[in-house]
Amino acid sequence: MFPSKLAIRLACGRVSTHEDVGNADMPAGGIVKSVLPVELESKRIKIAKVHNLLVCVLLGLLFVGLLLITVLLPHGPTHKPSSMALVGAFLAIGLLEAYGIWRVIQHDNELCRQLGYMCPFCDKPLYEARASTWVDGLCPKCHKSVL
Repeated sequence: MFPSKLAIRLACGRVSTHEDVGNADMPAGGIVKSVLPVELESKRIKIAKVHNLLVCVLLGLLFVGLLLITVLLPHGPTHKPSSMALVGAFLAIGLLEAYGIWRVIQHDNELCRQLGYMCPFCDKPLYEARASTWVDGLCPKCHKSVL
C-alpha cells in the first residue's frame, strides 16, 4: 500500500495502525470520498486543477532557470563558473520562485472569492493546497464545520 493512501486512512480515523490496513472499511482502491456537497466539491476541484497547473508551470520554469544557469554563466580561465555569478543566479531564481509561490496562493484566494468557495463563518477562502476540507468538512482557518 502506498504511504499516501495509508496517511489518508489514518487521517480519516478508519485505520489506527499499520496492522489494521487490510481490515479498514474503505471503498475499493482506498479512495476517500468527499464529504462536501456537490456544488462545493465542484468548486474545490476547479480551483485545485488551476492550482496544480500553475504549480507545474512554476516547476517547469525552475528547471529552465537551472538549465540556463549551467549554460549561460560566464566561465573563468579554468572553465569553472564564477562563484559570485553562481550565488547571484541562485539567489535570483530563489527569489523568483518565492514570488511565484506567493502569486499562486494569491490567485487561489482570488479564485475562491470569484467562485464563492468561502467559509460562511470567517469569510476566508476554503481552499488551501494542504487543507483536508474535502475529508473532514472543516474550514482550514477557523476549524468550524462548513457542511
